[in-house]
Amino acid sequence: MIIGWRLHSITMMARKEPDRPCSELFTQQEWTLIWIMKAKTKPPKTAPGMREITRMLAGLGGFLGRKGDGEPGVKTVWEGYRK
Repeated sequence: MIIGWRLHSITMMARKEPDRPCSELFTQQEWTLIWIMKAKTKPPKTAPGMREITRMLAGLGGFLGRKGDGEPGVKTVWEGYRK
């Protein structure tokens, strides 16, 4: 249940405040791991925005991020979180 609330808050924060640093909801270890797994490059020194890291996390769960796709939902964020 607690994981469900966390995933929901991540998804909603990315939609409401996309430029807020992701370090407010993710530890440095979490967001750097997401960055390395998705971008396959060295992570930046400062935390990216919530929208960027959430879209990367959802991308690990199958979110394609095409022009008409909109923002990722809780299900694709959860699938990425599982990886």
